Amino acid sequence: NLGNFLPFCLVKEGVLSWLPLEVYETAKFTGNFLRHHQDGTVYHKLPLKEGKKHGIHLVYYNKGELSEEIPYKENELHGHKQGFKQDRTCYFSAHYREGVLHGPYEGAGRSGTWKKEKGVYKDGKREGRFFLTSHQGKTISQIFENGILTHEYIGDHPYTIEIVDQFGA
Repeated sequence: NLGNFLPFCLVKEGVLSWLPLEVYETAKFTGNFLRHHQDGTVYHKLPLKEGKKHGIHLVYYNKGELSEEIPYKENELHGHKQGFKQDRTCYFSAHYREGVLHGPYEGAGRSGTWKKEKGVYKDGKREGRFFLTSHQGKTISQIFENGILTHEYIGDHPYTIEIVDQFGA
């Protein structure tokens, strides 16, 4: 048993080498897993409880500004996850329950196609009205039922959707 101490890096032949997170998980370490930028400032601060991610994982830019807050409970995303630009404005906000998106979501488009997405997830699926804003400023409003797109609007005008069986059944 290594107790509450485990080194966070090894220096071999002048090269800094991080121990993989798996070492901490195997040792059932309780405490903070730390990674640092080359200048020595904290990059990651990940709380572990008996080797599992548990608590708020903090990620920092190299000048010390907070980049992300990532909540974990028993190794699964659970709670309010946020990402911040270096000027400290929030660029995404999402809620997770037991490892899946569940609750309000707002942020930069996940696929890169959209500048902004805003809506609600339920059990990992989009639910209700979802707004997508293009890089040109145009907004598309979509309505989902249990993750299935049922209606789509460009501005206030309905857009016809043909649902096609993707699996050929």
